[in-house]
Amino acid sequence: MWEFLLRYFFISPDRVFKETLMLDRENGRHIRDVLRMRIGDTLQVSDGSGLVYRVKISGFPDGEVSCVILGTSSIPDSCSLRITLLQSVPKGKRMEWLVQKAAEIGVHDIIPIYMERSVRILDPERTGHWLKRWQRIAQGASRQCGRPDFPRIKDPVMLHEAVNQVDHVPLKIFFDENEKVRTLRKVRNACPEPGSIALLVGPEGGISREEAGLLNEHGFIPVSLGGLILRSETAGILSAALVRYEWGAADPAGKPVSIGR
Repeated sequence: MWEFLLRYFFISPDRVFKETLMLDRENGRHIRDVLRMRIGDTLQVSDGSGLVYRVKISGFPDGEVSCVILGTSSIPDSCSLRITLLQSVPKGKRMEWLVQKAAEIGVHDIIPIYMERSVRILDPERTGHWLKRWQRIAQGASRQCGRPDFPRIKDPVMLHEAVNQVDHVPLKIFFDENEKVRTLRKVRNACPEPGSIALLVGPEGGISREEAGLLNEHGFIPVSLGGLILRSETAGILSAALVRYEWGAADPAGKPVSIGR
């Protein structure tokens, strides 16, 4: 899916300077202790947006890695379709698994959401911890599969806030167990080149009638995943994979769409 990048690391843009950049201690441990790289070795570093730096290691100050920039290139995401996944937060460590697989599949943004039947509400004092952990998992999975970017994990929000965040997306879908007619293939045939898609996956208890009404008001289209009864995180990854399969080769058009049955 993506060009494989050997020794590929992510960096915050504020750690990139005119002719040098500095990788943090977490990257430093992996570079120095796992890969056994030394001063003078070269590697590739991305700022997470597709801009990649070819650099040479110049030192290991205080456990970090100082590098001299040898060249810069822009690597476009070969997955032209931009996917935003609005995911009801599942129990335990299932969200970690979902973030990892979403990164591998090619999801661009993940918005954790709370709904009426959600089984997990994060402790506000621990939300920052979980966001940092999920973001690290997303970066690690992206680095492993050679993505030039990684999914951005947004702050968890209530459903009504989440739908406002994706109002600009031309095609919005939610998977509804009560929908029996409209399939993903039918939507694909009616809208072959949306450019960007927002997918919403509710909790295992399902989406309430009031929530379905709110989604309809914001232009979300109910779609069937068939007769399967799935865990929320399984449905999230399955839906993203199916969307990638159906629209993976489409070029972005960015036009709003209206889909009938």
